Amino acid sequence: TDDMRAQLATMTATENAMLATRRAHADSVDHLTALVFGLSAAAGLILALIVMVGFSRSVVRRIEQLERNAAHMEEGEPLEPLIPGNDELARLGRRLEVTAALLTTREADLHLRQATLQAVVRASPDLIAIFGSDGGLQWASDAFSSVVGYTVQEWLSLAPLEIVHSYDARIFVSAMRRVLAGRDDSMSVRIRVRHGDGHWVTLEGRGRSLDGIG
Repeated sequence: TDDMRAQLATMTATENAMLATRRAHADSVDHLTALVFGLSAAAGLILALIVMVGFSRSVVRRIEQLERNAAHMEEGEPLEPLIPGNDELARLGRRLEVTAALLTTREADLHLRQATLQAVVRASPDLIAIFGSDGGLQWASDAFSSVVGYTVQEWLSLAPLEIVHSYDARIFVSAMRRVLAGRDDSMSVRIRVRHGDGHWVTLEGRGRSLDGIG
């Protein structure tokens, strides 16, 4: 009986030791598992932060490119190639490219029209001139000298009454004032101008107000 009790005590002690070992092992596994989950979460957070930082830098670069392209378009310079993308910033960049191309086309068309108009004015035998609101000559076509016998510089150096007949000058100024005041849309005048060689030349002309000139 004493031997059996001793064996039973030994077995109980062995089982308790094995149970304690298993518990310690289980605790170690729990700690390790918690550590692994903690490291995984930390790695996920770091990766998310890296992705966010990369995305933010990409957005900043694309916004800066849009600003540069807007400045290029304002200066009439070629735009930078767009950074690839399919979001709102990319769509805005493509709209900017379309607008720049449209402006370039319109500017080329405007330059062509201006060149055509200048060629027609230079080739015209008629005198075409722009006068300011004070009656002073501001610009004249190439036919000016052949019609009145003065260069533009010579005309500007003379007093109006030295060139235009005194009676006709009053008619010209009165008609111009009516147009500038908005009472008439256009004017038709017939005035006598002293030619550069001394004789009188009769000029018939029509005029109208040009906004922003004079």
